[in-house]
Amino acid sequence: MFRIQSLALLTLATVAIASAQPRVGGLLNCALSTISGGYGYAISGYLTASGGIAFADYGTLVADGSGSLAGNSTESTGGSVAARTISGSYQVNGNCTGSSTLRDSLGNILTLSFTVVDNGNVIQFIEIDNGTAISGSAQRLASGCDSSIFSGPYTYAISGWLASGQYQPFADAGRIVADGSGHLTGKSTYSSFGSIGRRTFSGNYSIGSNCSGTATLSDSLGNTSTLSITVISNGQEVLFIQTDAGTVISGTAQRGQFACTNAALAGTYSYSIEGFIIGSSGAVPTADSGLLIADGNGNFHGADAISEGGSVNVRTISGSYSIGSDCSGNAIFTDTLGDRLGLDIFIADGGNQVEFVQTDPQTVISGSGEKQSGGTCGTATLNGVYGYAIEGWLVSSGFVPYADAGQLTANGVGSFSGASTTSDGGKIIFRNLTGTYQVNSDCSGTAVLRDNLGDVGNLRFVASPDGQNVVFIETDSGSVISGGAQREAPPASNAIVNAASNLPGAVVPGSLFSIYGNGLAVGVSSANSATWPTQLGGTSVTVNGKAIPLYFVSPGQINAQLPVETQPGQAQLVVSIGNSNSSAVNFAVSISGPGIFTYGSMRAVAVNTDGSVNGPPSHPARGGDTLVVYLTGAGPVKPSGAWQDGLPSPSGLSPVSLPFAATIGGEPAGIVYLGLTPASIGLYQLNVTVPQSLPTGDNTLILTVNGAASNSALISIQP
Repeated sequence: MFRIQSLALLTLATVAIASAQPRVGGLLNCALSTISGGYGYAISGYLTASGGIAFADYGTLVADGSGSLAGNSTESTGGSVAARTISGSYQVNGNCTGSSTLRDSLGNILTLSFTVVDNGNVIQFIEIDNGTAISGSAQRLASGCDSSIFSGPYTYAISGWLASGQYQPFADAGRIVADGSGHLTGKSTYSSFGSIGRRTFSGNYSIGSNCSGTATLSDSLGNTSTLSITVISNGQEVLFIQTDAGTVISGTAQRGQFACTNAALAGTYSYSIEGFIIGSSGAVPTADSGLLIADGNGNFHGADAISEGGSVNVRTISGSYSIGSDCSGNAIFTDTLGDRLGLDIFIADGGNQVEFVQTDPQTVISGSGEKQSGGTCGTATLNGVYGYAIEGWLVSSGFVPYADAGQLTANGVGSFSGASTTSDGGKIIFRNLTGTYQVNSDCSGTAVLRDNLGDVGNLRFVASPDGQNVVFIETDSGSVISGGAQREAPPASNAIVNAASNLPGAVVPGSLFSIYGNGLAVGVSSANSATWPTQLGGTSVTVNGKAIPLYFVSPGQINAQLPVETQPGQAQLVVSIGNSNSSAVNFAVSISGPGIFTYGSMRAVAVNTDGSVNGPPSHPARGGDTLVVYLTGAGPVKPSGAWQDGLPSPSGLSPVSLPFAATIGGEPAGIVYLGLTPASIGLYQLNVTVPQSLPTGDNTLILTVNGAASNSALISIQP
């Protein structure tokens, strides 16, 4: 029996003001209302007025969209932990820069300079009070939470300080499994002032409706730790700060997966990390940034630049790795400088992210690498406005803490311009920037930046093939600085996405897709009949000159069906309201790009055998059950009748004609049927059997069609 999920549950209305001309994609055109709602952050830095005090801060702020802020945070100043409330004001410029003044309940007044990224979803900032070297970023909070939103495996890689007596650098990477009901288990590898240890732990947590809460952990070494935590990105990430006196530790955990093999680590990864090497004179800062290629069979190679105490070298790397079934493992590599190094590694986000800690004695180094999308690069790859917030060290008479945040514009043909705010040992400097850059076909590159004070900086970087992100390291002697930058307004083509996964490049003929932008409609309208019109609320859309079926239109979003006969490759889209047309936007069409519809904290829209929607705590599936999971983008089918644009699919079975497979919790799952949902438009369903051996709790479902993997979606399991 095939169940049909109402598509009305899968739409998201957005609110915006229609402009005179429709525009596909985000705009670099900000206002006070761009920053609105709840934000979470977890940052670290230094207070320099008293000779250098390590500082960490974690909290939440709510912006009213009209210039006022309020919130709460927990800070550690040299290991002295205090809670505080915050209030203040902010202003936003049209170019998406801005400033803020905050007052806390401890009597402090703080001033910030910031850059708005991704239409207000991310804010990158630096404190501009003399005597501080603090920068970081804040991200939007989930909209309503309970303990179940923190569920499944999470990985992390963090660094900070232990402050009992003297400062001792600390790094830790590990894996935590939350059961969605308030209990945690996990393991980690840590370095405390260069002494390496491994441990297991367990504990309890609670999450309030505001997405913040607490956790208590006890480890196998006899230690107990307390944390304040905040859930962001619908449960995909957790921000935290350790609240025990004598610690200065904050960080972020990313959702992982339950089961892995070596194949989970495959592809090209970029990384930018910082840490310390412990020598006879104490802790020496180090930074590293580069590119690694993993073959999925246990071998990797790459190249990077490394600064140890301000001495910079370029090297190539090769090595091997092994991933266990619990998605943790280790790696050994050698470099052309003659070093042999070890790592403990933890896999997150279906292999898209890797967290690690170096396991060689006298090192305190942890970090993460992110998987690059496929494709080649050129100088035109860097094109648009980028925001960044970084920290590091300058080597002069000693190691001087450094922070920098700003905005750079790349013109696509090799030139930069911009502005930034820098803290050089607590001295705040405002500067204008110009420079040049070049990008190689493997997405590595170099840049030279000059400021109005006469300083010149040289960078090595790695860009993502879509130009969205850049990781870099400064290669000038005397600097230990690495970090990343993010494009503030994505290209218009990235605003045309799979309706379920929200990913560009996964838009498939006959399937459902979404268009994001500004002024796409004069109001909100939905199709109210079994067939979908090509004009809705005065809005129409053409793809390659053909009007397409529309289900939902609003000023900020359109949901539609891509015509069945659209050929894979490049297509062109235009949005029209009456006689006003958007600019034509080219976007990629794929033969397959499965996207699983989700709700809440990335839970699959899946129906259990008893007809209930799968989810904790009262509606899990059991081993052997067959679930019906709803998706789009699974590709061409063998229809039992005609498959036509804007019309319900045939009442019989229409199975997908390309090869496919599914896993739940990393285990192969039997597929009873993958094809169109009868009598629906553009909707597919996956009838999948739950493996018998899965652990209780959330397990990740991934569907692959013709080699294209879906987004990760959670299935609640009870044996």
